[in-house]
Amino acid sequence: LAKLELPVRLRFRFAGCMTRGHKRHWRKLEHDAAVHCLGLSAEGAEEFLYSGSRDRTVRKWRLADGHCVHVYRGHSSMVRCVAVNGRHLASGGDDRSVRLWRK
Repeated sequence: LAKLELPVRLRFRFAGCMTRGHKRHWRKLEHDAAVHCLGLSAEGAEEFLYSGSRDRTVRKWRLADGHCVHVYRGHSSMVRCVAVNGRHLASGGDDRSVRLWRK
């Protein structure tokens, strides 16, 4: 993230997004349902994308290769928001709860 000039356009494709007929995509990061929120985080020498979904999970994706490195489960309804800082991940959902995890 430090090398990016703002504003920047990131090209990610999540399952279910419009691709305007193009079959090729940069990274395919998938949930089992619609994605509602995103958060970016630099952790040491690596960068990660956190995504919250209607499938009631938050997923941590390594930006370098697009691999899902962790799935956070705990919400009983869809995840609506995520916030990330140096040590923690917080998520809020339609189950009226805020979940807090150590990254």
